[in-house]
Amino acid sequence: MLVFYVFAALAEFIRALIVPGNNESLDAARARGARRGRPLAMTDEQVGHARDRILDEARSNCDPLHLVRLFGIHPRTAITHLYAAHPGRFRPDVIAP
Repeated sequence: MLVFYVFAALAEFIRALIVPGNNESLDAARARGARRGRPLAMTDEQVGHARDRILDEARSNCDPLHLVRLFGIHPRTAITHLYAAHPGRFRPDVIAP
């Protein structure tokens, strides 16, 4: 049992040494302008253009399956754009939160 306490104390000590250095390097990377995580697939301009195209298509065609096949989007995304393109035409989804 004493061995586990010794290992736990050693792990806490090592963590206390590692974390500040890690935070300093992350702060330095942020100062250089580096981004963490996955790179964005599209710019804000491209996202706006795609959203406009989807809404235009949703206004002309009320079939969510058509939007899914044409743009390769998730069915829930297609339905959300249909609601936005035709306000008042569809009943609100009482099941989804």
